[in-house]
Amino acid sequence: VVLRLHVSNAPNAIRRQFTLHRVLRDWGEGESASMGGTGAPATPGDATWQHASYPDLRWDSPGGDFDPAASASLLVCDSGFEAWTGPGMTVDVRSWLAQPGANFGWLIQGEETGPGTARRFDSREADEPGSPPTLTVHYSESRALRELTMGGLKVRYR
Repeated sequence: VVLRLHVSNAPNAIRRQFTLHRVLRDWGEGESASMGGTGAPATPGDATWQHASYPDLRWDSPGGDFDPAASASLLVCDSGFEAWTGPGMTVDVRSWLAQPGANFGWLIQGEETGPGTARRFDSREADEPGSPPTLTVHYSESRALRELTMGGLKVRYR
């Protein structure tokens, strides 16, 4: 399993640790949009620091309900493509295949301990062709064909 993301903005080229954590419950995507990283007011359905889906559904823990054990980690530099992989991601994908209703994706957690530590990762709505996230699943042809949907991406595998 390989998750490839494009970093489209970074304040510097200092490598920072970013970890993937399996999200444990459903969350929303509202219509809010921010320009320039200053944030925007939450709209109905947005996931926020306090809400899985604003304004009605709160996280059990502020910041989101996710597995504290990282599924993978990566040192991320400045702009460009980055790829996470590891046995924890394979375990996550296998569990989602066994229980598709439990697939809420991954949370990316950075070491945002001070100024100049954040990175912007392009989403599936990215303006640049070729920069949306990709999830690659390597599989054995001996298994029955199945599908996995993650964050709007549909992956067919055997």
